[in-house]
Amino acid sequence: MKVQKKYILWALALIVLGILLTGFPFLFKKEFDFKEMDFYDGKAVVVSDLHLDSNPRDLTCVGDYLNNENVSLLILNGDVFDKKHKDPLKKEDLDYVKERLGIEDGSSFDIIYLLSSYNHDPYLKLSKDFKEENVDVLESALALKTGNENFYIFHGDYILSGYNTGIASIVNKLSANLLYEKFAKIVINEGKDNWVILSHSHVPGINQKAKVANTGSWINRFVSSKNTAVLIEVTGGQKSIIDLVKIPCD
Repeated sequence: MKVQKKYILWALALIVLGILLTGFPFLFKKEFDFKEMDFYDGKAVVVSDLHLDSNPRDLTCVGDYLNNENVSLLILNGDVFDKKHKDPLKKEDLDYVKERLGIEDGSSFDIIYLLSSYNHDPYLKLSKDFKEENVDVLESALALKTGNENFYIFHGDYILSGYNTGIASIVNKLSANLLYEKFAKIVINEGKDNWVILSHSHVPGINQKAKVANTGSWINRFVSSKNTAVLIEVTGGQKSIIDLVKIPCD
């Protein structure tokens, strides 16, 4: 009986170890593709973790904010949906996103949708980028180049996969200095002078010295929603201003 118990404990330990290791995709997926985009003038807003199909809130305030602030680029940084990970992305999904956010057809700003990889967003057929009118959908991450600095933007489940979201939330809640984002910056190794903007943990924050930020979430899960986004403002490719903003929303 003692021998059997020993083997059972070893088996359980190996299972737990396997779960933990597979929760860190960067350990196995070495390459991480950033699609580069020049952005030399205007305002870009990064919003994430809307979880629309499980979120009953009226979120048309997002569209109102984009119009009122003359935003030229909206970046949806993953987990826009909640229960679509097994479904291919369809045009109807993008129409639904626009409707829920109060974005009218013919809006003056472009939209980039960065898909999360592991447990919420739909996937792209044939793993090719998808474009519909003014919306670009990418399975890769985004490197926003502004002239004087770069912003590396991705959801964050490349660092900790979906079922470890709670770990990322706990780390950020306890440390209060964005340790999760700092670790992600080390993992992608794109230089200390560039910015890294994540989502995924649901805990908003910004550290100007370390040049890391998290957009926060719009659903009460793990932590309360804060109606936050990251605003990047660029003037003539010479100066970038980045800040964590709160979008007015009832």
